[in-house]
Amino acid sequence: MKIYLSTSDYIRTFDRFINNFDTSAPDTLEIETHPGWISVHPAVLAFLAALSVSAGKENVYFKKITAPSGTYLDRMGLFNFTKEKSPYSISHHEEAGRFIPLTIIKNSSEQSKFITDMIPMLHLPANKSDAIKYTVGELVRNVLEHSNSKSGAVVAAQYYKKNFFDMIVGDLPYGVRHGNVTNEKQSSLTRNPAQLLETCLPSWLEVLKPGGSIVLAWNSNVLPRERMERLFAEKGCSVKKDPPYLRFTHRVDQSIVRDIIAARKI
Repeated sequence: MKIYLSTSDYIRTFDRFINNFDTSAPDTLEIETHPGWISVHPAVLAFLAALSVSAGKENVYFKKITAPSGTYLDRMGLFNFTKEKSPYSISHHEEAGRFIPLTIIKNSSEQSKFITDMIPMLHLPANKSDAIKYTVGELVRNVLEHSNSKSGAVVAAQYYKKNFFDMIVGDLPYGVRHGNVTNEKQSSLTRNPAQLLETCLPSWLEVLKPGGSIVLAWNSNVLPRERMERLFAEKGCSVKKDPPYLRFTHRVDQSIVRDIIAARKI
């Protein structure tokens, strides 16, 4: 495998990043970088680390790395997943409250520790950080329970200011095998994601840029589309209702009809 790190490998440019990904020779990973500047999102680093775990640390190497900004790769721990030592000499300061380097999670205890360490980075009151805790927990739990990964989930985190993200994409619990809770005192799961959205949507919108998009998949059997659109409109979003956005509805099984809603933050 071969991959190239450029001057702008972010979520919004992930398609370009993936299109430059050479998947041949899956037992090795060669990482090439821009010679003058590297700027990558933590999600890209987590993707690289997961590939490195798959190929084996001894089979992962950098073709050449000269960019001064490559120190970020060192700080986030990417070189721990390669056979090469970092060419950078940096002082590793306490990361608490600022970032969490690349970490492998294999069980619920490690997941809980990661989320606990992540909370101070949110700089949010408890009633708002709970929504983020739930979202991250679901993401990691999906990897551990459904991906058949023998290596666990690779995660990393970094503090970003408000109105930072261009897009948020999610897959809500369908209310069949998986449900959700809306507060820590709730003793049972609820099948209806409306309560989840009432709790989480305000926090998601706080970190979304004005004009940014949010796209969610959900089971329209337990929450009709009209009610879903109203929830978004009540939170100040403009729901996309053009024909292409209304053609994603499809039956998954007898109890699940998956649909997708796309909305823009005004």
